[in-house]
Amino acid sequence: MTTEQQAEPQKKNENVFFTISYDANDDEYAKHRIDADQLVEIVTNMKELISRADKTINRRKETVKLYLQAPVQAGSLEIPFMLENLTAAADALEVLKYLGIAAGAAATTVVSKGVLEVLKMTKGKSILEIRSTNKSPEATLVLDGEELTVDKKVARLVANPKVRENIQKLIAAPLE
Repeated sequence: MTTEQQAEPQKKNENVFFTISYDANDDEYAKHRIDADQLVEIVTNMKELISRADKTINRRKETVKLYLQAPVQAGSLEIPFMLENLTAAADALEVLKYLGIAAGAAATTVVSKGVLEVLKMTKGKSILEIRSTNKSPEATLVLDGEELTVDKKVARLVANPKVRENIQKLIAAPLE
C-alpha cells in the first residue's frame, strides 16, 4: 500500500486530499478493479482509523470528517479520500501526520515517526508499557526487550488495539 497527498502545502482549515494505492500482480488490482466487499471493508477501516485517531489526538472531539473523492484514477487501484475539517480549530493534516499517512516535509513538522512507521519498528511485538511524563511531548513504548521513544499521541494511537486492527485491515488484508 502506498499513500499520496496533495503536493501543495496545506494551511489549517483546508480540506486534505490523499490517495491509498494498492499495487499487486494479481487478477484484481493489476486490472484496476476490486471486489466490492473488500472495497467496503477498506473504506470502513479508513473511516474508523481516521475517527479513532482524530478523537485520540483531539481529546474525544470529532474535528474532521472523511469523504471518498471520486472518480478513481486509471493505473493501480487507488482510493481517493477527502478529509474535511469540521471546526475552525480542526487540522485534518495533523490527524494524517500522526498516523504517518501524510507525505513529505509536512509529515515531519508535527511528528518525526507516525503510527505506520512505529508499527513497522515494533515488528508485531506487544506493547508492555507506555512511560511518559507531563513535562515531555514524548513517551517511551516498552516492548519485549526493546524501548522506543515516540510522540505521546503516536504512543496512544499505537497502543490502541482498534487502531492497530484498522491498520492491519487496511494494509495487509487487501493484499492477501
